[in-house]
Amino acid sequence: MSPSSSRSPQALALQIYLPGTDIDEFSQSWSISTEIAFYIALPFVVLLLGLARRRHPDLPVALLMASAVLSMLFVAFMPVGVVGEDVLVERWLPARWPNFAVGMLLAEVLMRPQTRFAAGVTRLARDTSGCLVLAGAALVLGTTPIAGPLTLGPVSGVQLAIRLALSSVVAGLLLAPLVLGHGDAYARALSSRPARAVGTVSYGLFLWHLPVFSAVYAVSGGQVFSGGILALLAIGLPVSLGLAWLSHVVVEVPAMKWAARRVPHRRTPLPR
Repeated sequence: MSPSSSRSPQALALQIYLPGTDIDEFSQSWSISTEIAFYIALPFVVLLLGLARRRHPDLPVALLMASAVLSMLFVAFMPVGVVGEDVLVERWLPARWPNFAVGMLLAEVLMRPQTRFAAGVTRLARDTSGCLVLAGAALVLGTTPIAGPLTLGPVSGVQLAIRLALSSVVAGLLLAPLVLGHGDAYARALSSRPARAVGTVSYGLFLWHLPVFSAVYAVSGGQVFSGGILALLAIGLPVSLGLAWLSHVVVEVPAMKWAARRVPHRRTPLPR
């Protein structure tokens, strides 16, 4: 499919539901479609968890954990798809649900810290070094053949399920010390001025890094998954950060100000 015929699905964040509509230079934007699906589903999920909480206070945690397991089983039995040719169901919200369920489980721990589950998670979260070591181990394990190839080639359903489980473990272990910890050196490092600056432009960095990296490869003659990391770090990263800052100032900030003037905002403190 030509780039011009791919623009409409991309603009509407529908590219993960239509075959052949990816734009190679912005193929990473598939995750935006999944996030939008989550935001649409979130009010209904919150309503369901609220109803479950009325039946038993611990039921939301059980439902979130069970739904994550069911999601990984769903992925394990999915047919193998080819990137750029097939509709990849692995990118849809039901397949990616464990990545979102991790954050919701941490929110449940904050809401009911007195439960046995919450106490265990909090105890682990306050061992920041242990969390980081386990997250690193899970990340390394995700680069081994049990999680499939490191390229964009076909991956079996079981390998996808393992990859999904490991990515959720990594995310949970990196988040837990920040959400439930005591504000140690790890939290302070991520609260530093440079880290906050990168966080401020993180969406632009996510959006622009792939076309910039593609341009660097085109100029250098390098190939994806075959090295060239020095050129990407020396040229691609600074250029990507510059474009991210520019798009933040020119597009994101004016858009947020426009929305703030038209949509009422109310901050609700998190229950403890």
